[in-house]
Amino acid sequence: SSKQTVLRRTYCNQSTDTYSYALLDVLRIRGITGIDRLWIDEIQGVREDILPIIEQTQAARPYTGWKRYTGTPLSTGNLAEVLWQKSSQGEQVIRCGCGKWNIGAVDHDLLNMIGPLCPICVKCGKPLDIMKQVFVPRYREREEEFRGRHISQVLHPLHACIPLQWRKLRRLMAEPQFPKYQLYNEVFGVSFDSADRMIDKPALQAVCNLGPNTMEEARKKRRDLSVCGIGID
Repeated sequence: SSKQTVLRRTYCNQSTDTYSYALLDVLRIRGITGIDRLWIDEIQGVREDILPIIEQTQAARPYTGWKRYTGTPLSTGNLAEVLWQKSSQGEQVIRCGCGKWNIGAVDHDLLNMIGPLCPICVKCGKPLDIMKQVFVPRYREREEEFRGRHISQVLHPLHACIPLQWRKLRRLMAEPQFPKYQLYNEVFGVSFDSADRMIDKPALQAVCNLGPNTMEEARKKRRDLSVCGIGID
């Protein structure tokens, strides 16, 4: 008995689901207000400057407003990565019977947890119980304010607990035609630059910053440089 249209669904208790998109502009969502639960999917494609405008759909719900951002990280400069860096950065962790805590992050144990038939302990090599995994945040103090969760295919039950899916995952990793950056994006669920985009001004400025613009600082940096030049304006 619910009322359904393409972009709206109203239920018997008068609650309503509204579906729309605002990838590059917010014209389609203007006028939507009083949203209790805001869920933005494919957040990696949303422009960072229009995110605050999208969030204004919750302006009438200052105390009950709840936000969720989901998507697949791509380059290290997209909005998904920006939000992830601000979050608590919770990682999938599984404790093996041998006592080893296996951390499902590429900078920890994830790559070595990929066994021939299922995820394995990086210490003893025994199969891990996927259903016993927990999320451990890198920044515990951010948990209440901005909770972040990283989920990879390696430790997802729909991949790790189904033999056919696990074989597909292993075959995909061994495929020479499958680019490395796509492997990290799609399978491992982490940001990875493909090195095929232009260097923007902020990135160039970041690598050119050698510290305070003083002669004393310059003398310190000089010892680390193979070539030294001077310019007079």
